[in-house]
Amino acid sequence: PVRLVTSTGAEVGFRGHAARLLAWLALHPDRVWAADALAVRLWPAGAPPTARTAIQGHVSRLRRTLVAIDGVRIESAPGGYALRARPGAIDALLFADLCERATAAEREGLGPAVTGELLAAALALWSGDALADLRGDPHFGPEGRALDDQRRDAEERHAHSLIEAGDLDRALALLAGLVNAEPLRERRWALLMTALTRAGRQADALRTYRRAAATLVERTGLDPGPELQRLETAILLQDPALDAPRWQPAPGTAPAPLTGLVGRDGERAAVIRRLRSSRLVTVVGPGGVGKTTLAVDVG
Repeated sequence: PVRLVTSTGAEVGFRGHAARLLAWLALHPDRVWAADALAVRLWPAGAPPTARTAIQGHVSRLRRTLVAIDGVRIESAPGGYALRARPGAIDALLFADLCERATAAEREGLGPAVTGELLAAALALWSGDALADLRGDPHFGPEGRALDDQRRDAEERHAHSLIEAGDLDRALALLAGLVNAEPLRERRWALLMTALTRAGRQADALRTYRRAAATLVERTGLDPGPELQRLETAILLQDPALDAPRWQPAPGTAPAPLTGLVGRDGERAAVIRRLRSSRLVTVVGPGGVGKTTLAVDVG
């Protein structure tokens, strides 16, 4: 649902027209929206004669709340209003940025671990369906569904990065949930079959194909698509192409950092201190916490 989190971590929920106004401005930051255009989105069934006055009241209340959030404000402009926000302040835009950075990391050959960390950080921003309280609205429904589609794609890309990195236990756990959540997405079945094969569980991978086929036929009346059929054949033939790739960075180089390191001075110093007495230092922590970023910075 639409909500604000203040600089102290307190959550402020909004409903009705205030939620619609906040959501629309946040989804389109830095763009000036005329009051009439906002009225159409706040009152999809038809704006009342007092719409402009009501919008002014909502803006005033939102501004009082936004005082508690650093770098976010609603500005008045000739003929309308615009939301100004510092980078990273709007979850939907931060999610898109992290996904784009993951794509760039993949394109630059930085390896599946870097791509996976970025996607894990992007997915950690989610707490349910996008714009859950506005899904029935004709203007916000498409926006929410588009964001959810981006999340689904990121989930599958994250699973793929885990498989490519050889983190098969995490990949299998993730994919089991993804397949159960949306069993008609064939790419999820294909990723699960690939992970099982890489884990040496070819029989389980073939059983997974049969389960996928039965599910698709039962729910859609259609057989699995060409990708799943080719994958089943490859598993039966023990195609070497299914073996795990051996990704290696260029000799003697570290990946170019995507961003600067922020708030890790203590950990950075600790790693450097240990490297003076040990040839190998292992950085551990949950997915998405920034292990690779710290290691690259130290390198």
